[in-house]
Amino acid sequence: MSFFSILSIYRDNDITDILDETFITTEERFRELVTTNLKPGCAETPVTDVNKKDYVDSVAASRISRRVKEQFDASMKDWSMRFMSGSWSY
Repeated sequence: MSFFSILSIYRDNDITDILDETFITTEERFRELVTTNLKPGCAETPVTDVNKKDYVDSVAASRISRRVKEQFDASMKDWSMRFMSGSWSY
């Protein structure tokens, strides 16, 4: 089951007394655990049935924007290396 499928289950079901999360997310990047605050000042805010949609939206936005940034940075590095070396191929 994918991580985003799990988020859908959180969003679509009552999570009272089931989910023990706060507004932080931890994920593995290159064999290192990285923790991200999803909202400033909300690291200790528990996820409840009332605010679960905000939590799901924040987690999804964080992961998607990080991946887009990683892809953009990699592309810019590649383009920069090609430009600097003069190895443009047409």
